[in-house]
Amino acid sequence: MRKIILPLSIILCTALLLGNITAFADAMDDGVLTLEEAKELALKNDVNYKYQDDKIQDAKDNYAELSEDTSATSGRGSNIAQKEAARISQKLQLENAYSNVRKAVLNKADLKRSSDYEVTDIYYSVIEAQNSAASAQRDLDLKRNDLEKAQIKYDLHIINKASHSQAESAYRSSESTHNKAVSDLDICIKKLNKNIGEELDISKVKLDTILRIPDIKNLDLAKIKEDNRKNNLTYFSAEEQFKLAEYELALTEEKYDNRYDELKKGSSNVRVEFDNILYDAEKKFEDAEYSFNEKLESLEETIWSKRKTLRIWSLRLRKTKSRILWA
Repeated sequence: MRKIILPLSIILCTALLLGNITAFADAMDDGVLTLEEAKELALKNDVNYKYQDDKIQDAKDNYAELSEDTSATSGRGSNIAQKEAARISQKLQLENAYSNVRKAVLNKADLKRSSDYEVTDIYYSVIEAQNSAASAQRDLDLKRNDLEKAQIKYDLHIINKASHSQAESAYRSSESTHNKAVSDLDICIKKLNKNIGEELDISKVKLDTILRIPDIKNLDLAKIKEDNRKNNLTYFSAEEQFKLAEYELALTEEKYDNRYDELKKGSSNVRVEFDNILYDAEKKFEDAEYSFNEKLESLEETIWSKRKTLRIWSLRLRKTKSRILWA
């Protein structure tokens, strides 16, 4: 691991913010809120995330119940087509229940990943806003000194009205920039508060400016792609539907082939009914395959977008003048 150490110079105008920010309950022991601590707080206070374990258990219970009841609907129906359709449906229900267990587990991980991403983004934004506010404060102080000097010189008739007005205009402009920077910082802190579910008092709790991010030069895009294919909930759902439709089609074709001779000798209505079952399975498979390929293309775009975002973050971090540890 190599270290790049950049000078840190963050001077906050906390006096202007204290009126709008309530106290952060029991600030971190060392007075520093790290990025990982912010992520943990966000998950701790996310009601939806808290219930994910219950949803996972419900999905497991449903799968176990269906696994035990293997003969509940097997073979029901008034003719060959209906009986085989019932058997296929039972197998698909079990497969779908197992898929739902995996989806529930993945959904919990997806919620965490989404929360981590949002917290990370706003965490960096707060640091940027802090630096902007500090820079604006320094410039305002300089412009105030310039205006005071100009006022003295103007009173002594050393400079004319135009020069005095120029200094006054520069001060007003700097004051406007400063007010906007303070307002932006206030907005960023409120967003961070909302994400972590706590009220952060920036005068008592500072953000950790040692930020650890992967070096984009060492990123393995093939590995990132594979990780996303395994962990992306939207893609996973489409893939599961595709596999389920493929399984249903294979079962239906197998049953149709096994019953073909019997169907030829039997009622034409039953044969048509079975033909329709097979057609529906083929249509469902085609639709699922199309959706799956569509989600795969979208996943490729998402991966490149994340890589671009990571590059932007790395550039943003350099601007924050933080101490950066590249993994």
